[in-house]
Amino acid sequence: LVRAKLAGWWKSSFFLSSPFLKMHGGAFEHWMPRFMLRLSAIFYALLALSPLNVEASGRVAGRSGSSGPNLMRNRLHPSAAAPHLFSTRLRVNNKASRRNSLLAPSVWKVHHSDKVDQSSQRRISILEKPSVPRLSHAVAKAALLPLLAGTSKAALAATVGMDTPLLTQIDAIPPIVSENPVLAGALLLLSSAYLGASPGVGGSIIDSLLLAPLQALEVSARGTPTRDCMVVGNKIGAGNFGDVFEALWTKRPLNTQRVSGVPTNEIRERLIVKRVKMQEDGAKRLGEVEQYMNRRLLRSSPGVCAPFIGSFISQEAQSGENEQLWLVWKYDGLGTLGDYLSERDFPLNMETILFKREQKGTKVEREARVVKELTRQLLQNVKAMHDAGIIHRDVKPDNILVSESGKLKMLDLGAAVDLRNGFNYIPDEAILDPSFAPPERFVMPETTPKPPAAILANLGAPVIWAKNQPDKFDTYSVGVILAQMSVPGVRSMDPKQFARTLQNFDQDVADWRLKAAQSLGWDILDADGAAGFQLLAKLLDPERSKRPTASQALSSKFLASFSLASLSPGTVKSKPSPAAGGGGPSRKAPPPPPG
Repeated sequence: LVRAKLAGWWKSSFFLSSPFLKMHGGAFEHWMPRFMLRLSAIFYALLALSPLNVEASGRVAGRSGSSGPNLMRNRLHPSAAAPHLFSTRLRVNNKASRRNSLLAPSVWKVHHSDKVDQSSQRRISILEKPSVPRLSHAVAKAALLPLLAGTSKAALAATVGMDTPLLTQIDAIPPIVSENPVLAGALLLLSSAYLGASPGVGGSIIDSLLLAPLQALEVSARGTPTRDCMVVGNKIGAGNFGDVFEALWTKRPLNTQRVSGVPTNEIRERLIVKRVKMQEDGAKRLGEVEQYMNRRLLRSSPGVCAPFIGSFISQEAQSGENEQLWLVWKYDGLGTLGDYLSERDFPLNMETILFKREQKGTKVEREARVVKELTRQLLQNVKAMHDAGIIHRDVKPDNILVSESGKLKMLDLGAAVDLRNGFNYIPDEAILDPSFAPPERFVMPETTPKPPAAILANLGAPVIWAKNQPDKFDTYSVGVILAQMSVPGVRSMDPKQFARTLQNFDQDVADWRLKAAQSLGWDILDADGAAGFQLLAKLLDPERSKRPTASQALSSKFLASFSLASLSPGTVKSKPSPAAGGGGPSRKAPPPPPG
C-alpha cells in the first residue's frame, strides 16, 4: 500500500524517504532510528481511519529462515516476557466497506496469547471482536491512537481478557510501542501538531466522519426545490457554462411562469439559480465541482460563500435538452464588488453599506476606511478557505458578492481545488483569469504528481502545502484587487492592461510607480507611513515565497490597527434622511450570479 500509493505524492516527506520505502525485515532498524519508527506508527494509525477489514496475511515480515524478527524484537523491546502490540497488515475490502455502515463499524482489539506457534516458535497474536454494541466510527478508530502511543501490561490485560477466544493469527513484526511515557507524550503532541498543520488533516477527518453526514441529514430534512415548485424569473447573468436567473421557491406547484404572479403567502424562499449548460464540454464537471466546494465551505466556513441550498436535475422538453442541472442559492446580495468598482464615486458608494452611516473626516480618511474594511473582509474569507484546504484560483471583483448586510462573500467556485484530498486538482491544468492570476499561473508546480486516493492524499497534504505554498496563489489576486480599490488610476485601467504593465516592469510595482505612475493617486496607500503601499508591494511580489499568506497580510500595519470595533462613535455621523436633502447611493442593478 505504501509503495503503490505514496511514492509519488509523498516523495518529499521525511518519514517516507527512500530508505523507508526500501526497508525489509531485519534491516528495518538500520534505516530508521527508533524515534522515526514510532512516528510512523501514528500515520499507520491514521490510515486506519476508514472502514477496513482486518485479516490474517499468513506471512512473517522478517527474513524467512533467519532470526531477523527475534533480533529486532530484542533490540527494540528487551523485555520478551511483557505483552506488547504488533502492527498488522490491513487489506481494504471495498465491497465490505460499502456494506458496512460508516457510522458503526466493528471495533477490533489486539493482544498476545501465551500460545506458541510450534513451527516458528513465536507467540501468536490474536484479534478480539467485542460483544458490546458497535461504537461510532470516530470513537472506534480513535482508539488506535492511544494504543499505539503506549499501553502498559496491566492496562492491556484489563482491556482484553486473557481467556478471549482465538480468532485469527496475524503477522509478528517488530513492536512499535514504547512504554516510555515521555516519548509517548511527545509522539502524541507531534501527531497532534501534524493533524492541525495546514491544510488540516484533523479537520478533514472531522469533516468527512461527522460534518458531512450531519449536513446530508440536514439537507434531507429540509429538502431542495424541484422544478415544479420553482418559478424562474429574469435572466441576470450568462456565461460559457451556465445561465443565472432570479427565482422563487414556492410551497406547492403553481400554475404560473411569472414571478410577479406568485402570491406572497406561497413564497417559501427567494432564490438565485444557475442552469448548467450540460451540452458544453466541461460544464458538467464544473457544476459538480461547484456543488462540492459550496457544500464543503458551508460545513467548514459558513458565511464565506453565498448560502448554497442544493441542486437538482430536471427534464425540460421545451428547452430541447434531455436534462438540466440546476444549482440553487438563497438570494443574499445587492451586487458584486465589480459592480461597485465600476461606479465613479467608489469607494464612498460603499460607506453606508459597510458602516451603516456616513463617516466624519477628510475624503481620503473616509475612503481609506472603506478600502481597509473591504480588504480585511476579503482576506478573512480567503484565509477561511485556505484553512479548509481550498484554493479559489479565480479571486476577482466579479466573483465577490456584497451581501445586504455589507459582508463580502465568495462566488464562482468551479475553478477551486481542495488540496486536502486533491479534488479537482490536475497538475498541468490552469483555470484562471490572467488579469488577476500570479505570474506562475499554476497553483502548484506542473511536476507535482496526481493525488492518490483521498485518505492518502489527506495524510500527505501538510507536506505538499508547506513545500509549495499554494495559498499564496490567491493572495496575489487580493493584491490586484487592493490596487484597484485604492488607486484611482489603476481602477480606471482595464485589468488586462494593468497586468501587462506589471509584466513590463518585471512585476515590480515600486519601480513602475517611480518611473511611470506617480500621478495615478496613491494617497490611501501612502497614509500611515506608506503602510498600504508596503502591503501591496508584498502581495504583488513575483516570487511566491516572498508573498504573505492571508493571515500574515491581516497582521500587516495597514490592517492590524483597523477594525469596525475600532471606529469610535465620534468617527461616524448619522446618514441624512431623504427628506433633509441627503441620500446615499442606491442599487438598481439586479442581484449578481452566484457563479
